[in-house]
Amino acid sequence: MLKQPIVLDQEVAEWRSEDGSLSTEEFMTRWQQLSDADRPFYRWVEGGENRMEFSLRVHVALHRILQEHDGKTIVIVTHGGFIQMAFMYFFGYGEANLRYGAAPEIKRTSITHWYKPLDGNRWMLERSNDYHHL
Repeated sequence: MLKQPIVLDQEVAEWRSEDGSLSTEEFMTRWQQLSDADRPFYRWVEGGENRMEFSLRVHVALHRILQEHDGKTIVIVTHGGFIQMAFMYFFGYGEANLRYGAAPEIKRTSITHWYKPLDGNRWMLERSNDYHHL
């Protein structure tokens, strides 16, 4: 199809927030005890990322990838958390404020398609959460 090499990039990995040691119940108990202001900064497990660090990693990775491949078609195969943070990158809002009124839902194996018109300087969201191929 594309006849291009696959490039493995650790910076497009999912949020490094857990190691399997927290049950869903413990996670939810901790989550409910945190204030909205503390949630972006809370480190769930030793050596993991908080949401602010994850957001920054995604933003830096996307910026780098877009600069390195300017003008080319880019396919990134990643996880839902990364895609949610990509919305923040492209729409220009940040993780520090978890009280924003909306967040994208990402279905597993869905396709999100962004493009930049040749004569434009803004990214356009063509489709999101497209899972019709399943």
